[in-house]
Amino acid sequence: MIFLSGGGRMVFSEPEGLERSGFGRLAGLSREDEIRRALPEIKLTPEQADEAEQIADILSAKAQATVRYLSQLMASQANRQLFGETEFLMRDAVHRWGADGIDIALHDRNCVR
Repeated sequence: MIFLSGGGRMVFSEPEGLERSGFGRLAGLSREDEIRRALPEIKLTPEQADEAEQIADILSAKAQATVRYLSQLMASQANRQLFGETEFLMRDAVHRWGADGIDIALHDRNCVR
């Protein structure tokens, strides 16, 4: 949780009983548990679950390429260079990946113009 202290500084606080371990991970939680905590669960019908699985299969392959690019981009920059242009390049890559997901869903639904 993030909140502003009286001095206008950002202060980071973890849920009670949990603390951060290496690389910002919450101690005691698996990576999958951390992701589940960050993203809301969506109730789907069986048909929607099938469609979601098909989209996930295609997006997973695209995600690997995006993650590889982001990892290489971050590794190639000094700490002081991670913000600014690098930050925007990262954001653009993630937005492109999300747009691919929309394209895939529309194509699967035969809604392509």
